[in-house]
Amino acid sequence: MKKEIVLHNYKDVLDGRYLLLVTSNSVEKKAVNRLIQNACNLELPFSTRGCRIGQVGEHLVIHITGDCGASGEFSVANLVNRCLFDNKVPKPNCVLLLGVCWGNSNSTKIKDVVISNDIHKLNKCIYREDKIEYQKTVETSSIPLEWFKDSSIKGNVKLGSMGSLEALLTSSNFRDELLLQNPDLIAGEMEAFGFVSNLKEIPWLVIKAVSDHGGDEFTRDEQENSLIGITEIIPKVMEILYSNGILSTIGGDKDSLSLYHSLLGKSFSLSTNDFSVEQLNDYLNNKFSSILIYKLKYYSSISLYDERFLYDFCDLILEVIQNEFRHGTTTKVDLNFTSKGVNIGTNGKDFDLKLLSGLGGGTESWCLFTDEYIKSNLVSYKFDKKKHKFTLTKLDAAVQKIIDECSVSIIESTIGAHFIKPNIIQFNENCESVFVDDTTIYMQSRRRVLVKEVEGLLKDGLMVYLAVRSKYGRRPYLHLSEKYYPALRILEVNA
Repeated sequence: MKKEIVLHNYKDVLDGRYLLLVTSNSVEKKAVNRLIQNACNLELPFSTRGCRIGQVGEHLVIHITGDCGASGEFSVANLVNRCLFDNKVPKPNCVLLLGVCWGNSNSTKIKDVVISNDIHKLNKCIYREDKIEYQKTVETSSIPLEWFKDSSIKGNVKLGSMGSLEALLTSSNFRDELLLQNPDLIAGEMEAFGFVSNLKEIPWLVIKAVSDHGGDEFTRDEQENSLIGITEIIPKVMEILYSNGILSTIGGDKDSLSLYHSLLGKSFSLSTNDFSVEQLNDYLNNKFSSILIYKLKYYSSISLYDERFLYDFCDLILEVIQNEFRHGTTTKVDLNFTSKGVNIGTNGKDFDLKLLSGLGGGTESWCLFTDEYIKSNLVSYKFDKKKHKFTLTKLDAAVQKIIDECSVSIIESTIGAHFIKPNIIQFNENCESVFVDDTTIYMQSRRRVLVKEVEGLLKDGLMVYLAVRSKYGRRPYLHLSEKYYPALRILEVNA
């Protein structure tokens, strides 16, 4: 697991742009977590039974796990409601409640997956001498089930209404009476009644696998096997929601790429599951390239590697990846961004780039890169055991480590606040050297504050590595450079 992501650093990026996945026990949690790529722990303003942020395909997701029901502190209903009403938490563009449920044996069998946009809230009831009378209210999502009837979702999927109440059904008599009063229900569960009415304009679905029939024969033995069906259809459901405008993909703007950079960490993979052969070139050029450039930008903290180098290196890496998938029988490519350079590993045939020939794009990129950077000893290349190793020989590894582990960030809602905040910046206080990025500053009012904060760091005896866009970007800091030399090191970055 990569480092924990702090929510408030990305609140604006996430607001209205992520899918909230919700589960209510450890078995459900484990199954859904297996779906999430590039997962990081996420710090929320409140405690949960687990919270991760990552992606499923090209979609950002946050997965929260709580307890079943609605009354406890860690109940799923309580956690979702806190997400909805806490101003510090970005709002989702859709909510999926996932897990296991009991099924109506007349409509479902074990391992069926139920998709419901229609929840019958049954938690309010009247106890008579001889029976319980359910005072149901119905909540319906704006997502129509018709989207899933003639779709790529096949197999044991059932569409229909679900009951929801805080009761574990282990009695056939209790279940039969409930279904007698509510014959339209094809399944039931224990969480949705506590929060769906608060979703209002936010679309939602309940998707649960039938693990029992809620009677005397109740058992939890089938929960894990039943959830296999959930993990198989969730990506397909998400694509249907995306095609109908409910979900969005990760943006290409700088803030979105910053979040994606944190999610990806130092290592990530591409596989043939991410695209078809026909889509490969489009995927690499139109989508993956912006992410790759953003990752490579962090190597430009030393001015020897300028903007032209970033794009030339990006070009070569994309061509290598394309060749591996198209010609090397590769099904998976692993990229590892180290403090010294980039490694590209494959599970296909061995192929040293030095053996490239012909007139293809890959050969052209390799020859240009070799002439410009390898022959001038700015980069070294080695192929060993299905791994392409590019070493940036002029890279300052110590500075790169500081960028990775000791970067300073501005705390949201502190600049321009009505009341003076005691802390405007945050960083790892165990660091003796820190990295400050001025290239993300576009307003002089914000830069004036940052200049003061940089001076405060220098006064505290810290070594400060400061990234600016150009020689002009040095000007606001020149007086600090003269006063605190050599504790302030200014780096020109082509951002």
